[in-house]
Amino acid sequence: MTHIASTTSCLWFRKVRLPSLLRFHPVRPLTYAVVVTNSGGQVTSSSVSLAVNFSRLINVSTRGLVQAGSTLTPGFVMRGSGAKQLVIRAVGPTLTAFGVGGVLSDAKLDVIPLGGSNVLISNDGWGGSASLSSTFASVGAFALPANSKDSAVQAGLVSGGYTVRVSPGGTATSGIALAEIYDADPLTAPVRLVNVSTLGFVGTGANALSPGFVIRGNLAKQLLIRAVGPGLTQFGVGGLLADPQLQVIPAGQSTAVASNDNWGGTSLLKSAFTQAGAFVLADGSMDAAVLVSLAPGGYTVVVSGVGNTTGNALVEIYDLDP
Repeated sequence: MTHIASTTSCLWFRKVRLPSLLRFHPVRPLTYAVVVTNSGGQVTSSSVSLAVNFSRLINVSTRGLVQAGSTLTPGFVMRGSGAKQLVIRAVGPTLTAFGVGGVLSDAKLDVIPLGGSNVLISNDGWGGSASLSSTFASVGAFALPANSKDSAVQAGLVSGGYTVRVSPGGTATSGIALAEIYDADPLTAPVRLVNVSTLGFVGTGANALSPGFVIRGNLAKQLLIRAVGPGLTQFGVGGLLADPQLQVIPAGQSTAVASNDNWGGTSLLKSAFTQAGAFVLADGSMDAAVLVSLAPGGYTVVVSGVGNTTGNALVEIYDLDP
């Protein structure tokens, strides 16, 4: 399912690493024993370990520049039956504790159903809730000061698509912000994240567009990752990045495990686009795309313009596993 965030713009980017995306916990096998009881007493069998093989996206985030009169707008899609508990945050002022300059001094968030206009959830100033603080710790999110102008909500959302809109609150005008989405359900929950994307402004240096994500489980995950600039012309998006390039970098490292500049119109990638429900790209376009298998852990997708060019681009991450 393809979705395009309505307006512009992990914090896993190269120079500043936030602890929220480092807290990857491996899946431990479950241990079982059988107890047989009759009139003569009971016998307990030897213990047996059972490991369930799977992997899931559990944490996605996007760091970006919220320009005056604009927003940072990631989107996500969930698949399955029922609702999922999520923690959604818009962090601005607390980023200064991690050495980030020029932050958004008051970060407001809205959650909007994909394709709709009515705000489903809104928050401006999370208020220091003890319940939220406890949930932050349980999902591996870094703490927020009780009186900070960051925003956060915990919500149960039914499967489908949503947009998170981060905008200046109060008297704030512009600055760097971090949008985060944490899966607060058990790993065996029936609803899972399958597609995340961010439409935003791609600058240079620290203003590169840098979505991040965490895979949890014990199997590698098949992902389709795209950085679309020229391909957005069909949707009427202006000020596009003419030649995007992307790199996929594991958390705590500086060397990319996958990269692309110009996807090349290959049949393999076309098949992946169809499987993911992603919109078509012209064979000769200068958009970027990779098909990659990644082990559990944290990753950043760094999108920049060839030759230090700038402009708007859409970054998409699709889970191709059944």
